[in-house]
Amino acid sequence: MRPFLRRKSFWIPVALGLLIAAIAWGADPSRPWTSSGAWNCPIGTCIVGKGDTDAIEIRVDDTSLFLGVTSDVLDLNADGTGTATYTGSDDAGAANTAYDTTTTGTITIGSADVTNVTVNSDVGLTFANNSDSINNLADGVFDFTIDEASPMTLTCSDDSGACDFSLVAGGTGAIIIGDSGDTSVSVTTDGGTVTMDGYVEAIMRPSIVLTAGTLTVNRSHIATAAGDYDLPDSCDTATGNWVTLIVQDASELVSLTVLAAEDEIKVGGIDAAANEEIDSPSAATSDGASITVACLQADVWYAVAQSGTWVDGGPAD
Repeated sequence: MRPFLRRKSFWIPVALGLLIAAIAWGADPSRPWTSSGAWNCPIGTCIVGKGDTDAIEIRVDDTSLFLGVTSDVLDLNADGTGTATYTGSDDAGAANTAYDTTTTGTITIGSADVTNVTVNSDVGLTFANNSDSINNLADGVFDFTIDEASPMTLTCSDDSGACDFSLVAGGTGAIIIGDSGDTSVSVTTDGGTVTMDGYVEAIMRPSIVLTAGTLTVNRSHIATAAGDYDLPDSCDTATGNWVTLIVQDASELVSLTVLAAEDEIKVGGIDAAANEEIDSPSAATSDGASITVACLQADVWYAVAQSGTWVDGGPAD
């Protein structure tokens, strides 16, 4: 062997050159990692890890986020006791964030051992199907906002098709329906019985004091002067609306008439049409006399209660 082949000074540069050439020959020009440490995924599928990889750790400063998959569950585990937060962002800073599923799949939030789900929003939840929403803008108040004319319907359903609906107060709390701004509360059934179990307290609205004019449905009225008191035009169908008229004292002889030409009043054997009236008892016995009529048939007001003897007043004055 020639002497120069035995020298280390010859073989070291040769070995280094061969190593560099081998690396250059086997290098992948589409490798995802750039010289700055950024991830540039080539066209196609990016695969991180392999079959026996337990988790992938993403580290920023001193905080780690672990990404793992077990039995089709994607787990993001924050290092320490912090909260794992999923945030959407774009160049404008306020990005809409969507959680979607394929076709008609279901999105489930939480599991059986979740103790609470909190919604942080200053406007509420909006359902895109009909643009209706639930808002909690006032403390202790849930507002159901519908994107159409009222009424808003709160219902339930089950597999049997006949879902019983329960509204239950906490402990011995009260269930309150309506407030002072509501004009009426309606209970509608298919003709069955409305049952109230236990002590029920009914607080009547104050009576309307009138000197004459049109009466208001579902209210009591005190007549403070003689004259005609008209039933409103609100009996086109059997609505069940009612009106009570009370005579304040014996000096007032009042007449109950109808406002709509098609309406009539039936009191015992008396049938008063649009141009007729029903009069309170004679002046000597009118003090405290009252009559309650209800729309139980289309265009017909029936007297369902009376005190004193109300009489046929003949043609209206």
